[in-house]
Order: sequence, then C-alpha cells, then structure tokens
Amino acid sequence: MKEKAFKKGYNYFAPQSTFTRAANKMLKDAVEVFGSFIYDEIKEAAAHIKKQEDFEPLDLDRKHISTVGGDAYGSAYKHETTEEYHIWGGMDKDEYGEPTYCVDWYFFTSERFTATIGGERITATSHHDFMRKQMKAKGEYRYFCAHRPPSLGGIPDGAVSFESYAIGNRYIGEATYNRELTDEEGENWGLVLDTDYASRRAYWLSVPDA
Repeated sequence: MKEKAFKKGYNYFAPQSTFTRAANKMLKDAVEVFGSFIYDEIKEAAAHIKKQEDFEPLDLDRKHISTVGGDAYGSAYKHETTEEYHIWGGMDKDEYGEPTYCVDWYFFTSERFTATIGGERITATSHHDFMRKQMKAKGEYRYFCAHRPPSLGGIPDGAVSFESYAIGNRYIGEATYNRELTDEEGENWGLVLDTDYASRRAYWLSVPDA
C-alpha cells in the first residue's frame, strides 16, 4: 500500500515559484504512489495549480482484478489493484480574510495477490512477498509438461502442485514435486526438468517474511 496526502493554503500574492513548487510536489507524490505513469487529469491539475486557477475536484476510485487458472487441483492466481486520487485547487480566504490559493490532494494505491497452489491458499500485498510464498508452497523440483496439460492421472503421482500455461509458451504447463523423478517417468509422461528452478527457489526462500 502507498499513499500521499497534502493540504495547504498559500498567500495568493506569493511568488509564482511557490505555486510551481506546489505543482511539482503533487506530481512527485503521484509518481511515488502510482509509479512513472501519471494520469492526464493529474497533469492538468498541476498546470492549473501553477497558474493559481480554480478547477473542479478530480476524483478516481478504481479497482482492477485479473485471474489466471483455477480448478480444484491446479494453481490459480488472482491479482487485485486499487487506485484512488482526489485533487482540488481553488481560491479561498484565511482566518484574517486574506485571499489564499488552496491545494488539497490524496493519492492511494494497493495491491493484493492471492493464489491457490496445491490446495494451499496464499495471500500477499507485494509481488516480492508473493513470489516467496509461491516458492514455499511449491515442491523442490519443477518439471515442464511438453505433451499435455498437467492433471490428476496425466502426471506421475505425488505432485505438490501443477498448473497449465497460457497459449504461446514453450511448454504446456508445469508440475512440482518433493522428489526427483526418474528418467523413465520423465520420458513416459513427457516431463522436462527445470534445471534453473532449484537456485531460484533457494533465493526466494531466503527472503524474510514481510
């Protein structure tokens, strides 16, 4: 979760640089919350602030959910993002009746990752933590499925997790185990050992809990 809030009234006759700095601060806060992408409405609000112009309040409250997979036995993933902003700028008066130009903004974003891997449900609020938990839930060895999507009865018994890949990938899916399969099993079931998986898994398991 990331959020930034700011509210201040400036003397209307302050130097122009004061309002330029305020606008630049708002853009900086937006980047820190939303990343390098800045909504056009936020850029327009910054232009109004630089010129000390009144503008209607800008509000956004958006949620996006994407899902991949999802059956009773394979892996299923869900990524939920929430973005929110509220911006206003306009003329007002201070407690002494002097004209002021007020700015007020609030930026918020959050992520939530959910997965069911081998029957175990995991959740995380960052991609970093999500990767660590995924590796912890999967087996010690990963095999790519070269001939058919993985399923119960379609791969050797004892899989910790399995999942199908989207069309366009080199392999059809994967299965993980806590034992190394024999060469005969690999050939009979069309499974290819991921030789880089052990080092990647070791790295992510070394990452401390969030």
